[in-house]
Amino acid sequence: MKACSAPGPDGLPVVFFQKFWEILRPVIMPMFHEFYLGTLDMARINYGVISMIPKVVGATDIWHFRPITVINMLERIFAKVCATCLSPVAERIAHPSSPRS
Repeated sequence: MKACSAPGPDGLPVVFFQKFWEILRPVIMPMFHEFYLGTLDMARINYGVISMIPKVVGATDIWHFRPITVINMLERIFAKVCATCLSPVAERIAHPSSPRS
């Protein structure tokens, strides 16, 4: 993850987790174990803030805005780990009629 990416609603940027990983690891890694077991309460970390970003100067109409969702940093870490782990097998587990980007 890029260190300079925007912080989530929790206010913590990626660089915080990178710099303090040795301190945070004993707290975060047990969460991955709970996630693996299916006992992690994802509702506690799976939240985001939806914002409307103007596409043009002086935007007044709804079509002049782009919605973005800023998600919690821990959720971003979980999503990144899952995506990284699943990418080697994604072709084999995806439905053949699902759309591709």
